[in-house]
Amino acid sequence: MNRFAVVHDTRHVVLEGNVGYDTQSTGFFLEDDIERDPQTGLPVFDQVWETQNVVLRGNLALAVEAQTESVDLPIEYVEDLDSVNVSGFWIGHPNQLVEGNRAAGARGHGFYLAPGKNFSWTHDANEGSYFRNNVAHSNGQHGFYHQSRTPWAYNAAASNPAHRPAGEGLVAWKNRRYGIWWRTFGTSLLSGCKVADNKSGVYPASEGQQNAYGGSSQPATCDLTVADSLIVGFSANLGEMRNPAENLVGGAGRSLPQTYFHFTRSDGGEPHETVWDTINALEAYDGRNRFLNLRVANFPTPMTLPDPEGGTASGLLRLAGITQVEYNSRYAEDPRNSLEKTGSASWAFTNVANPVLYRPTAPGSGFSMIQNTILQDRAGILGYPTDSTVAYNDPFFSANQKPGTSAAVDGPRNLRIFDAVNVDFAQIEIEVGAWAGLPGTVEPSKMKASVRDAGGTLRSLTMAEMPPSSPPESWVFNAPLGVHANDPLTQQTGIYSLSFLAVGGTPADTPTSYDIKVQFCARADVPTILGLPFAGVPTTIVIDTDVTPLALIPKSSLSSLLSSSDPHAFYHDTTAAVVYIRTTTALFWSGTTVDEEGTRNVLHIQ
Repeated sequence: MNRFAVVHDTRHVVLEGNVGYDTQSTGFFLEDDIERDPQTGLPVFDQVWETQNVVLRGNLALAVEAQTESVDLPIEYVEDLDSVNVSGFWIGHPNQLVEGNRAAGARGHGFYLAPGKNFSWTHDANEGSYFRNNVAHSNGQHGFYHQSRTPWAYNAAASNPAHRPAGEGLVAWKNRRYGIWWRTFGTSLLSGCKVADNKSGVYPASEGQQNAYGGSSQPATCDLTVADSLIVGFSANLGEMRNPAENLVGGAGRSLPQTYFHFTRSDGGEPHETVWDTINALEAYDGRNRFLNLRVANFPTPMTLPDPEGGTASGLLRLAGITQVEYNSRYAEDPRNSLEKTGSASWAFTNVANPVLYRPTAPGSGFSMIQNTILQDRAGILGYPTDSTVAYNDPFFSANQKPGTSAAVDGPRNLRIFDAVNVDFAQIEIEVGAWAGLPGTVEPSKMKASVRDAGGTLRSLTMAEMPPSSPPESWVFNAPLGVHANDPLTQQTGIYSLSFLAVGGTPADTPTSYDIKVQFCARADVPTILGLPFAGVPTTIVIDTDVTPLALIPKSSLSSLLSSSDPHAFYHDTTAAVVYIRTTTALFWSGTTVDEEGTRNVLHIQ
């Protein structure tokens, strides 16, 4: 494992104006001494931070290959740094001054940023640290790869923020997968970036399955903003053709970042149920993601994609501004992901045939992130009315619209467009611990949410269990909230009734406990009702608001529950073995705002 340069447990080093060329394993490496877990003996990289205050400026990393020979180090360490994520630059602690560096031709990533997750970080306004004006191109995976769940703490609402963006002025082009892959925990800003000719421009992600604000001991909801940046699909830089698929643009041949076909990836990525190959600007993913003042250009109409491996089959290469995540994910989507602009700033699609394009998924497959991708268009950027909600094209999402309203359908792009004034989307997470350790029970594989719309038609959405598959089992979906005032009792209009299916589609046993979150609604005081299979009268049924558990008020009938003015109440139907829970969206912590955190109701039923 040869490296260009290593700064190990050392501070205040200036590493400037160097060229590193042709090595096996990570090139420029800022590392700390390896702490080892006393139980497993595996390396732990977020306990000591000795390598700080390093100036890394104007360096060039070229042709970084993966190591192939076995070495006397734990295999996890070798695989991460020197095989899987081999990179031109590997930077641990974020408290560095990194500027004007270039990385090209790495087997993995141009820049691999791996700061620890145990602390909260900022880049100082007084130039104590920054990551800016770095360039990554022609890399086998990503240009910039920030996969750590780092608690960044950027305050976009402050009149004079006390620190710099997590990344600014980054340039990424002709990387085989993502130009910028950036995960955050807390709040992060990427600004002034330029990306072009990547398979996907920017992959914005956060902690994943998260809660609304958890108080002083936890960071706020993960929030990543990509601002004032340019994302280009095809530029005039053709590059050099390397496989048959790269001959699709006018027959001229170009370096196209398409190295797998029909999403059959060499790293074991799960194929889509339908053929789906894309080049896109942004992939909507978990956490709360804001796209602010962007310019997206040159994602034209679909093209015929030959097999990169030279086979006889061909497919359709779709090009789009924003799509769902590329793999079949069962995780969650924040219903507040948004397109925004400030003042007279520009937000433009130029030569983009599909500003948003959602791919279909097989009915009942349960890939929640594919079905539940939602974008809030705050400024009419997509050509729909201002303050539109753009959701997956499934009638399920129209069931709880306000009476007298309707959603437009864009069939070719698989979209359903709502007026945000008339619909309140929230994320609903159902966690069940009933089957753990109970002999003879039939555990569930999927959950179905069913709701009758205003016309009485039953709409359903099926969700696969979120991984991992070990207890407690949990499922998540986005849905519009609200119960119509004149519900015909027999139709239960507007109530989300849940049922559970075992492997093979047979019914699963009835749960004996639930933990439920109804969160990230953009408004407070919006009611909804859930119908949960439940055999007996609950012994505990409480809701956490402002960290004080409140007992839900019992009602004598479903009709009294529907007409109740109580924000949180329940009715147990003994005959049907269903407990109906009414809850009204509220801030979990009164010290926050709805715009800052959304809402969060946490229900406990057993």
